[in-house]
Amino acid sequence: MCYAFGVVMVIFTTLFTCTFAIKFIFKGEAKPGFVSLNQDNFLDTIGFSFYAAFEGIGSLLPIMKETKQIKHFPNIVKASLITLSIYYTFFGMICYLYFGNTERNPIVLDNFKTDTNKVQINITRFLFCLNLISSYPLTIYPTNQIVETFLFRCMEANSVGRKWLKNASRIGICAMAAFMAI
Repeated sequence: MCYAFGVVMVIFTTLFTCTFAIKFIFKGEAKPGFVSLNQDNFLDTIGFSFYAAFEGIGSLLPIMKETKQIKHFPNIVKASLITLSIYYTFFGMICYLYFGNTERNPIVLDNFKTDTNKVQINITRFLFCLNLISSYPLTIYPTNQIVETFLFRCMEANSVGRKWLKNASRIGICAMAAFMAI
């Protein structure tokens, strides 16, 4: 359920942001700073690509494990990667065309400053925060699986001690994630 809510919120936020940006691009109110190729920082994209690739590995393996027809999995991954590449490219270009290279704050939280659609902006901000909260279980699940497999592989599967140690490790992982976020 959290996953479906997260997906709907990402789509809603993306559509809202793109609609807002396209509206002002056509009005000629785009911010300055558009550079077609940033030669100084171009190589940073390679590092980001490695980061993004390894970020997805943790969730790809559990999905592969749950796939009913494993022979279709490579085609599903290819279609997903093509769709995500198009989606990220389109969203990135629209936002860059409107916001330019001067923005340092999150777009959804700081940049929609008009009085005409204040209610929609506040609703989008609230839903974006709910999306962050509801997507946390998705990102922490692979970490919990890996840690629990490593730490508790020698214990009995249904023992009370293992259950409490798993709960303690999950609390520890959440606390560590909260500490690193601060």
